[in-house]
Amino acid sequence: MSIEGANARKGDSDSRQTAGSAPPSAVGGLAPAEAESSLNRLARTRRWVAGVSLVLLPLIILAAHTLWPTALASTQGAATVASILALLGSGYTLLMFRLIDRQQRTLEESHECIRAQRDRLDALREATYTLSTIFDLDAVLQAVVDTARGLIGARYAALGIVDRAALESGDPDAPLLKSIYISGLTPEEQERIGSLPEGKGILGLVIREARTIRLDRLQDHPASVGFPPNHPPMESFLGVPMVYRDRVVGNLYLTEKAGGFTLEDQQTAELFARQAAVMVAHAELSAQVKEAGMLSERNRIAMELHDGVLQSLYGIRLNLENLLDTEPMAPAVERGVTVAIDTLSQCMSEIRFFIQDLKGARIDFADAIQDLVRRLNPMNRPVRVVAPRHPRPPGELPVPFTRTVLLHIQEALSNALHYAEAADIRVSWYWTARCLTVSVADNGRGFDPDAPRDPTHQGLTNMRDRARALGGQVVIASRPGKGTLVRIRVPLPSASLTVGPLPGPEA
Repeated sequence: MSIEGANARKGDSDSRQTAGSAPPSAVGGLAPAEAESSLNRLARTRRWVAGVSLVLLPLIILAAHTLWPTALASTQGAATVASILALLGSGYTLLMFRLIDRQQRTLEESHECIRAQRDRLDALREATYTLSTIFDLDAVLQAVVDTARGLIGARYAALGIVDRAALESGDPDAPLLKSIYISGLTPEEQERIGSLPEGKGILGLVIREARTIRLDRLQDHPASVGFPPNHPPMESFLGVPMVYRDRVVGNLYLTEKAGGFTLEDQQTAELFARQAAVMVAHAELSAQVKEAGMLSERNRIAMELHDGVLQSLYGIRLNLENLLDTEPMAPAVERGVTVAIDTLSQCMSEIRFFIQDLKGARIDFADAIQDLVRRLNPMNRPVRVVAPRHPRPPGELPVPFTRTVLLHIQEALSNALHYAEAADIRVSWYWTARCLTVSVADNGRGFDPDAPRDPTHQGLTNMRDRARALGGQVVIASRPGKGTLVRIRVPLPSASLTVGPLPGPEA
């Protein structure tokens, strides 16, 4: 939800009507419940005045005979004295009951205020209990914003998580919110709005000043920056920082409440924000502990793979290579041992990539190719690694992408080392802003790519499958006695590219 400013609105009467305000009553402009209560109090006062007057009438007559016997001697005098005493008694009675009624109304209002505060505290306690049963960080954040909207009675609410690095950088154009959780808007409404708020306008003011801001009309504030297209209209606003141990863990933004936000709403929201901040901080700590435990377990598995499985495979491959170099073998046996060595090398490479995945380590592409050549070429055959002018990619690459490309290079280089009988092998690559092209070329004996192959040799098929999985293409160009070129071109993960035909081996 974007509540970073305010656009032009309809008139106050329209906005209040859409906000769901109650229609006025025909009696003095009061709501029906208030009008009925006022009429009941008036009828009750009249009954009491009449009753008290009847009770006081004998006492009034007795006092008149005692105080004014002369005046009561005539009918006219008696009537005058009786009228005066009746008016005085009625006026005194009316005055007293007006005072009593006013005190009663004050007591009722105080009782209603206490009951409202009790209801708010009950709702706050229930909300806090609900949050305390949730441990997933994302679920806690969404529950906080949903609960705040219901607790305060707002139509829309959002919870923004501040990007501390952007805030401390001082860059006025840097987005201050790294994530935001929304309540009150359907997914379709959010999709129509498009971009989420970045922490500018009123939202940025709450972030930078770390204080509560309560407004009746967003568009009247000088920090307002407007709404994006398809955004619902919003006027009243309440922004509250969520602070835990002098650290702002998030900000609550509430908008559109019938009649606007009151001081009691602000106090309730601030109390809830303090309690919610504790829950969010605990959920963050729980997530960090869980992540640390997972990282420790991943490191343990990586260490066991490196010190155990990988070293065992390396010993087996070394023994096979020694066997191949020292013992005479039939051609079929020699091919079988060579295939076993290639398979072990590929398996070891995949285990190394898997270890890097477990450790979350970034693979340096240029260094990885050099390491690959060293591992596949223990006999130091003539292999040239031709690095481009800029050997590193234009951006950080995902480990699975890099791993797949390196497996392709391993397959092509292993074939050249073991089968080509080449005097020169060259590995080269270059980057563009959108794709990577890698070539492995040799001047060896070559082969016919269209000739039937042993079904147990799946190297070329695997290379094509890997390239296709990355949305790229492979060219395999070779002729008997003329060497071989294997070239792969794949789009970088961050680019959307339809890879066109690759150049031929002479390019």
